[in-house]
This record gives sequence, C-alpha cells and structure tokens, in this order.
Amino acid sequence: MFPKELSNEFIQIHNVSAEKYPPLEHLKQNFGDSTVRVKWRAKQTLDTAFLMQYCQDMAEYYVHIEDDVITRPGYVREISDFINASGSSWSVLELSLVGAFGKVFRHSDLPKLVNLLTSFYEEQPVDYLFMLFKSITVQTKQYVRIPTVFKHIGAKSTLVNQTRSDGMDSLYFYMQPKRLKGDNPNATIETNFGVYQEHYIDKAYNKLNSDFVWGYTTSPNNFVLIIFTVPQNVTKVVFDLGFIADENNVFKPLNISSNLKRRDYIIIWSLDYSNELVSKGTSSTCDVFRHLQEYIGGPIQVEDVLKKTNGHVNCLRLYIVSQVNWIFIREIGVYVTS
Repeated sequence: MFPKELSNEFIQIHNVSAEKYPPLEHLKQNFGDSTVRVKWRAKQTLDTAFLMQYCQDMAEYYVHIEDDVITRPGYVREISDFINASGSSWSVLELSLVGAFGKVFRHSDLPKLVNLLTSFYEEQPVDYLFMLFKSITVQTKQYVRIPTVFKHIGAKSTLVNQTRSDGMDSLYFYMQPKRLKGDNPNATIETNFGVYQEHYIDKAYNKLNSDFVWGYTTSPNNFVLIIFTVPQNVTKVVFDLGFIADENNVFKPLNISSNLKRRDYIIIWSLDYSNELVSKGTSSTCDVFRHLQEYIGGPIQVEDVLKKTNGHVNCLRLYIVSQVNWIFIREIGVYVTS
C-alpha cells in the first residue's frame, strides 16, 4: 500500500522500540480512570511525544492528527490560510475542538512539548497537556478554525470496549457560511448571559465568519442588545436559533423554515426597539423600549419593522421571557433601508 509515497519518504513510519517506554504499571489513577484506561492514555501521551520528537526538524509547523479522520475540501490551503491569519501570539492553533487531534504547533516548540509530555504522561491525558502547554506559554486567546478542518469518524477507540460519540465534533465541522445576508449595520452587541468558550455574542452578528453564539445558564430577563452606531430604518430582523441532529446523529444548524425538533432555542422571546439613546459613561445605550413582537417557540423572524417603528431605530433588544439553560444563536440578520 502506498509504495510510491513510502519510497520517496512522503509517508514515513516511525517504529518505537518497547525499551524506550517507561514502565506503564502502577500509575496514578487520576480523574477516576480505571487502571486499564490510565495505562492506555499514558501510552498515548508517550506515543505523541515520540512522534513529535521524530518530526521536530521536518517542517516549520507540526499538525497532530489521527488516521481515522475526514477533512474539508482544500484542507491544506485552509490550514495555511488559518496559520497566516492567526498572527504570531499563539502556541497552539486548533483545527478541531475534540480531543488531541487537529492541533498545530511550531516546530520550534516541539522540544518543549516533548519534555512536557514525557514528564507528565502519568498525571494527565495528552489533550489536557496540550491545554496546559497553552497556559504555560501564556496564550490567552483560543485560536479555533471554524468550520473545523478535521472530523473524527472512528466509532471504536483503541481502548478496549470504548466507543466514541460523534457529538460536538460534527457541529463544528459541518458549520456552513452565514446565509441570512442581512445588512447588519455597524453596532455594539451586548448580552448579560455567559458564553461557552469564546463564542461571544458579536460572532452571530458578524457576517464575515462562520462562528456562532452559545450561551449558558440563560434564564428569564437575559437579553441580546444591538446598539446601532447611527439610527437605522430597520425593515426586518431574523435570529437563526438552535440546532438539530440528523438521522445519523450529526449536528446541523437549524434552518429557519425547518419543522424538525430543535435544541437550545428560546422558548418564549420578545423583540423590542428603542428610538431613544442615552449616555452611559463614555458610551451610549437605550433604556426605554417599545414592544415589536412576542412569540412562543420557533424561530425569530419579524417583518414590517419599519411600519411598526417609523424608522430611526437606535437599539434592538431580544428579551428572553422563558428559557431552560442553554441558547444557541447561529446568526443574526438585521435588514435596513435608506
């Protein structure tokens, strides 16, 4: 198999002798893992360290992947573009958000990583040590490529009797470009609910990325506030909420017109507007709102906004009347006219 690639060393196979491994018996059982699992993850960490050691002088960047993944079309170009767009203040780039695979490191950092992995293989799994490396190198921002470039497809783990769930891997991998094509004029976006990882509220309003908002511990009285830089004649407002899992248990963003069961959408919501801007320290906000529309369940799509507001809207507010914990906002579309 692959004779040409093997002969020209495009594919290389690194065989590590058993003598290089330290004893993998009587290890610390951190995280409540069984003896079998601790031994398996310790060897996985050492395998990674030996591979990094072997590869450290081969190229400028090292991408850690596994053999049972699929990729996005044109993934080499996508990886290159992502590296170039990420600047220089990173030690770990993430092309996948699941486990240890799909992580990018500089070749100059590999000796330090090898030292970390071989020193703490007993204490933590390899993906935890990757996160620790990010902390040690004082990387304060998470650099994630969304949609992700790699997706795990293996259902069975190398750990005996262990199976893998598709779960969140599919949600990030199959994320599609923004589709609402709203005007989304310049605005400040605020909210009072917490967000998962770095899925900040402005990412749903930004038309140029494929990211989304994922809020947690949401409850009644939470809101999303859009404060326009200049007053707008708003004609329509759309919030693409929630996501679904298809028949293959692959998570997909919810289509606005879909009747399929959704997850993490707002149960009861109210959309309000304000024509009155007030000072708030060095910035401005709105504190007097008028009601536009309220709905129980379903997507948020409010038409004929101009007729209801008479134009010159300073703020729009999505007010959560009833909600259970999580909220997923795929995209916000605000349409305006001159």
